Amino acid sequence: IMDDYKNYAYTTLAAGISAAATSCSVATGTGSRFPSTAFDAAIWDTSYSSATAAVLAGAGEQVRVTARSTDALTITRAQGGTSAVALNTTGRTYAIAQVLTESRAAAHGSQRAPQWARRSLT
Repeated sequence: IMDDYKNYAYTTLAAGISAAATSCSVATGTGSRFPSTAFDAAIWDTSYSSATAAVLAGAGEQVRVTARSTDALTITRAQGGTSAVALNTTGRTYAIAQVLTESRAAAHGSQRAPQWARRSLT
């Protein structure tokens, strides 16, 4: 089953999260940018040039969002070969964006995921 997808589903976290957190809050009023059903996302420290650069430096990860209620997201950590990391350094901004992973693209019916989707965060 293919995840619902919303174009430009991006915002920042309202507050940092510990490595053990199973939920996060996004900036007030921005939760509706994301699907109301489960989807994959990347969370990263925006001081890095990209989500990939942040993940490689241990400052980001891929998560599975399993539920959304207004601006609160329930998340399963350490997806796609990434590790759950603390994303709560004072003074840093953390972003979250919906991502299309290779496994989800394949589930959508593609014989092969598009080139851009085949690049892992790790």
